[in-house]
Amino acid sequence: MEKNILIDKIINILRESPVPIQMYDLSKSLLIKSNSIEYQKLKSIMKELCNLNIIKRLPRRKYVLIDYDDTTDNKGILKIKDDKPFVELKNGEFKKVYIKKKHLMTAFEGDTVHIKIHGIRKGNKARGEVINIINRSQHLIRGTIELDNNIYYLLPEDDKYYVDFIIPKNKLNGAKHNDRVSAAFIMWDDRMKSPVAEVKEILKRKPAPTADFDSVVEEFYLPGDFSPDVITEAEEVSIPVSADIIENRLDLRKETIITIDPTDAKDFDDALSLKLLPNGNYELGVHIADVSHYIKENSNIDNEARWRGNSIYLVDRGIPMLPEILSNNIC
Repeated sequence: MEKNILIDKIINILRESPVPIQMYDLSKSLLIKSNSIEYQKLKSIMKELCNLNIIKRLPRRKYVLIDYDDTTDNKGILKIKDDKPFVELKNGEFKKVYIKKKHLMTAFEGDTVHIKIHGIRKGNKARGEVINIINRSQHLIRGTIELDNNIYYLLPEDDKYYVDFIIPKNKLNGAKHNDRVSAAFIMWDDRMKSPVAEVKEILKRKPAPTADFDSVVEEFYLPGDFSPDVITEAEEVSIPVSADIIENRLDLRKETIITIDPTDAKDFDDALSLKLLPNGNYELGVHIADVSHYIKENSNIDNEARWRGNSIYLVDRGIPMLPEILSNNIC
């Protein structure tokens, strides 16, 4: 039997037993004979668990699972990464405690929980269970309403919500079967029952790919539309280039310059040119749009662009750093 599997079985037996267990009875429950190599392995593991303060040896070779005190060291925020729940502690002995979903009680990611440590995994990774939810995080769940046997369910889009929610009929707020909605968590007191939520917003129904990318925009708080002040300023600076400006700049409009942006690009702001010089050499020209000519420092457009940082390109749309009247036209 593998070590981590054996540890799991030991912890489960000790946890479920109302009284301390003797080594003989423990080995019997594990179907391990006292004259076997497995028995020696069991003794070694029991010693290791005692040294880690996970179990305690009592007189007459009896063992019991240690109950950890309700201290701040065993409290933390539940996180879920790669579908694996865990809590990070300030405890010097156990920095991170992994928790199986069946031991989460009714906690969701972001909730502050009190945990009980009751085992180790391969590589000395601690594992435990949630025994109390100290504080609920603000949970806003996006998903699809489904009607089944006259009961309305919310099927979450985010995997961190690992169960379906019930939406009482008086909490639908106009939502119907197959609507995509945003709902607020209400309560979940019994793990054997479904959590309850209330519809807060009915989201726009779009073709599946677009709906998916709407979720990406919402999840990562990507920028939305530009403010009226930014749009007004962009319209003012996007007037056709005047003769005075052309006279004071190098005019290359008669040269053959080819963009390196693809035909489906959102903007065309990079280009190349190649010219044969009289001495036989070639002159390579690299042409980049001079955005700074149109955007003055600390203007509304400049401040907005600095806040956005860059343009973002999703499969179905672009979220520009500059208003399209500049990025797709004059610049």
